[in-house]
Amino acid sequence: MSSVYEEFKKQLLKIESEIIGIERNIHKLQTNSAGLDRLAACQKSIVFLESALESNEKTFQYILEHCEKLFLNNAKYKDKQYQLRIQRLQTLKLAKTLTTLISQLSDMFSNIISYQLNIIMKILTELSIIITIPTIIVGLWGVNTKVPFQSSMPGFFIVSIITVIATLTCYIVLKHIKYL
Repeated sequence: MSSVYEEFKKQLLKIESEIIGIERNIHKLQTNSAGLDRLAACQKSIVFLESALESNEKTFQYILEHCEKLFLNNAKYKDKQYQLRIQRLQTLKLAKTLTTLISQLSDMFSNIISYQLNIIMKILTELSIIITIPTIIVGLWGVNTKVPFQSSMPGFFIVSIITVIATLTCYIVLKHIKYL
């Protein structure tokens, strides 16, 4: 039984080192899916190990009960039984701790992805606000009604200059109010 729990503990420690590696490189992994794949693999491994640990509980209890009857007064057995219980508890605690760590790391990935998405949405909103002004001006001068500068040759350049000035003014105002 002891060697079984030692093997579980070794596997859990390997997963822990993988989690620590993911955590250290989280700033590099935030834009590629390799980090998410590694995180998912760790999560899957922990689920399998926890499941195996839970299914071994009945076997563990059965062995302890039957061995206890055989070695009632054996002090060496009592010590080994105590060590085995401690080892079992440590392994179970390590599995629970790693599950919590994985959950927190998943939340951290989600937060990073949400933050990046918010930045992208802010940039797109800023661009759409700035581009709206030239779109409105060009749209107004493109209608099939009489508008100023319609028939004069410098009218195109005057409307273009007005459009550039209005767009730059919008940009400066947004920059001044710290929206950009």
